[in-house]
Amino acid sequence: MRRASYRHHGNCDRAIFGSPGFKFFLICGLILAVLYGLLYLILQLEDYALLAGAVLGFLTLAVVMFSTLRVE
Repeated sequence: MRRASYRHHGNCDRAIFGSPGFKFFLICGLILAVLYGLLYLILQLEDYALLAGAVLGFLTLAVVMFSTLRVE
């Protein structure tokens, strides 16, 4: 039976906190936590949920437009 051979990548001996994949998942986790928090807040407002959702939608659109200002 032939054994699978694995090449050694240079970053295998780094700690998990130093890997770029961990930073990516940490940022994604923080974004998801903020989104779930905002959804929870909107659901708790009940009477002002439509107003809060519209304001958050506008702010999201403004951030996306500002961040892509110089994209060709």
